[in-house]
Amino acid sequence: MQKPHTRDLFYIHFTDDEGLDGILQTKELIESSIVTGVYAVAVGGAHVPGVQETYLGRAKHRKKAVLFSTYDYPDLVFPEEVLWKKPKIKLRTAVEIPYHKAKRLLDSSKVWEDAEASFGYQDGVYGYPSKDAKKKW
Repeated sequence: MQKPHTRDLFYIHFTDDEGLDGILQTKELIESSIVTGVYAVAVGGAHVPGVQETYLGRAKHRKKAVLFSTYDYPDLVFPEEVLWKKPKIKLRTAVEIPYHKAKRLLDSSKVWEDAEASFGYQDGVYGYPSKDAKKKW
């Protein structure tokens, strides 16, 4: 698999009004207040509200959405979330998009299944390396 350029990879981050303002002003995403790392979900990944719209952490709600690209490749990629193991990431682009549009962009269109898994476990998002490095760039 050929490694795509970071400018061609897009992500969505769900947040509240205050978080949205901070992201758009600083052009940065900072690590979670609950666990280490920066979290988002890849466009074409899976919409899983229990993961992406949790009420844990700084955000009072997660009904605002930012569509962004970054200079950094994520460290882990799952259908429902991606993770950068850093305290913050700089954003190449960042725009607010309507919540309902963000959900539509998470349509599982790039989710692929691991053919070797007996239960068809969804192993990752097409175009990204899998969590167990079966597919590498």
